Amino acid sequence: MRISPAALPLLFLAIAAHGERDPTDVIAVVLGQEITVADVAESSIDQLINGRLVRKFKEDNGIAATGEDIAAFAERALERGRQALLDLEADRAELVEALETAAAPQQRQGIQERLDRVERRIKTRSRSPQAEPDAWATIAKPWVERWKRDKALFDKYGGRAHWQQVGVQPFDAMIKFLEEQEASGAFTILDEEYEDEFWAYWRSEGHRFIPEEEAVELMAKPWWLMDRPSDE
Repeated sequence: MRISPAALPLLFLAIAAHGERDPTDVIAVVLGQEITVADVAESSIDQLINGRLVRKFKEDNGIAATGEDIAAFAERALERGRQALLDLEADRAELVEALETAAAPQQRQGIQERLDRVERRIKTRSRSPQAEPDAWATIAKPWVERWKRDKALFDKYGGRAHWQQVGVQPFDAMIKFLEEQEASGAFTILDEEYEDEFWAYWRSEGHRFIPEEEAVELMAKPWWLMDRPSDE
């Protein structure tokens, strides 16, 4: 593997964290492909292993975004964008009115600063490529397929879920999937330190867990069609 110059500092940090290791040392094997010390300098071992496993799961289960899926995603995204712009314009109108009635210089300065920020946000949102349907159609595909994959995992394994920045992750289902994949030999971690690093996230209790009975309802509907707590 050729190491990019940008990855060298990360490589040095990885070596420091795991002792004096040869960058070519093989620390894991996933789906017949070796993962080296150099590889984990560019991406975490969790991402390197999980990424390949879930891609195969998606392929094996024929998971793909349809034209209807993409259109629904784009329509909802545009709707939310239009509403956000309307909200900003309402904020601007209120601030303009407040500026006209404010007397104290310090008060006027504070209102003007807030108004300037709102104006910049309006300009940015109005000019954003994501204000166009075609842009959202391009963005939609990986998000739709990720949700379909997560739902397929949840339907198969069940368990608790938890909120992420976008949507819900089938947390326990992913653990069961990974344990099953490891037991079947789909991946093997050859280094104990890296094994601890790989499982650290999944064995942590520091998540916003959602009980399975509630997760059933949340996983049944695509997150982009829901009013989510993460939107607040």
